[in-house]
Amino acid sequence: LLEAFVEGDLRHHLGRRRMNRSISRMQGHIIVCGWGRVGAATRRYLRSTGQQVVAVDRDPARLTGLDEHHVLGDVTDDSVLLAAGIERAPA
Repeated sequence: LLEAFVEGDLRHHLGRRRMNRSISRMQGHIIVCGWGRVGAATRRYLRSTGQQVVAVDRDPARLTGLDEHHVLGDVTDDSVLLAAGIERAPA
């Protein structure tokens, strides 16, 4: 039981680090603030035009299982936007 917990937690942590590195290398991506119904529809449209997307939401339940680059946090927090790559994102 302990091994499964530690392994699962470690896998999650390593996956998060991998995603953070990937986001830090992105250029020209679009940041979608809020991952509700409208955010998901926006993502579908942007992806259909070939755009890379980073989702930001403060509700972890909305981001659970998301296979999109994402950052958990409040978009009014500058550090969250920096983590999403705001300096390299045109929108």
